[in-house]
Amino acid sequence: MGTLLAAKGDPKLNGCFTRDEEVPVAERSRAREDQMQEQLRIHRQILYDLAVHYLEPLTGNFARLAYLASLKNPATNIYAHDRLSAVYGQEPVGQALAKCHEELFERLLEMPLAKQEEDHFGLCRCSPGFRCTMRKHVRLHHQP
Repeated sequence: MGTLLAAKGDPKLNGCFTRDEEVPVAERSRAREDQMQEQLRIHRQILYDLAVHYLEPLTGNFARLAYLASLKNPATNIYAHDRLSAVYGQEPVGQALAKCHEELFERLLEMPLAKQEEDHFGLCRCSPGFRCTMRKHVRLHHQP
């Protein structure tokens, strides 16, 4: 099997390209597609590992949202997760965490208010020492 780039004049070119020949567009396109497929596979694996090992054990969407918010450095606006980054690299993990945080926030906004309240109070009950100032706010603004 020859290499992709062979020396010009090599009798064993076997369909390889020399330095002065261009790679056909179809092959460049396939290489780009393969790279995108690999990036997508890594992104999915990061999300799977994040969900299974870190988010699902938490009770409720507010707890998950708080966890994801804790992974963001407010000074740099970069998300970091040491264990996931050790496996997949900082940049893809940061991108996946940011996207997940945004999607979870959007999902919370789409939930009915009663469900949000229930979820939030569940967080307050499950987190000793967690100050539930929202509870007082909800009672003031939602009294019958």
